[in-house]
Amino acid sequence: MIRQSKQSPQLRHPIDPVAFFLAMAAGPLLVALLGFPLLLIPVFALVIGGPLYLAIGIPVMLVTLSRNKASARLFGWTALLTFTALLCAGALIVALAPSHTFAHDMGSAVILSLFGFVFAPLWGSTSGWLYTCWRRELYSHTVTL
Repeated sequence: MIRQSKQSPQLRHPIDPVAFFLAMAAGPLLVALLGFPLLLIPVFALVIGGPLYLAIGIPVMLVTLSRNKASARLFGWTALLTFTALLCAGALIVALAPSHTFAHDMGSAVILSLFGFVFAPLWGSTSGWLYTCWRRELYSHTVTL
């Protein structure tokens, strides 16, 4: 006789699609809007890193949110860890490439990565805060699959 094991049901957190996409787009915009009077750096960061933040961040955050309860801290840490993983992958590519190919771009890459370490968690946390504020009550309860 074959004995089947009982697995605990998986909990999934439903994602409010409207609030999610609005928060992902509005987070970096809000940081740039609030940081604009102080420095122009947030505006330049938005232009340089915004498309990558959306292209990489949306799929990563969708997977993360489906498995975890939404919070600004979760968004911020996920953004920071994703940026770090991308930075390590880029460094590996540069290390494996011939030395004459990317050597002259390393100075600008280091400067951009320093700004990325600041803006990735800042944009992520702001997006997470906006998402938790805009999420409708229907989407705030877990679902058992």
